[in-house]
Amino acid sequence: VLGEKNKQAGTIVVSVADEPFCDLNPEHVRIANKIEVRLADQGLLPRYADL
Repeated sequence: VLGEKNKQAGTIVVSVADEPFCDLNPEHVRIANKIEVRLADQGLLPRYADL
């Protein structure tokens, strides 16, 4: 993800094993949310409240 001055500001990580990720698929969104929560719990992503 590019931020100000076209510098990298972050990364989007999405993992679905058997098909391309689709934001319209509730199961894909659920999986992406679980990944986000696990990364935040491990201190690898900032928590929303800390932004």
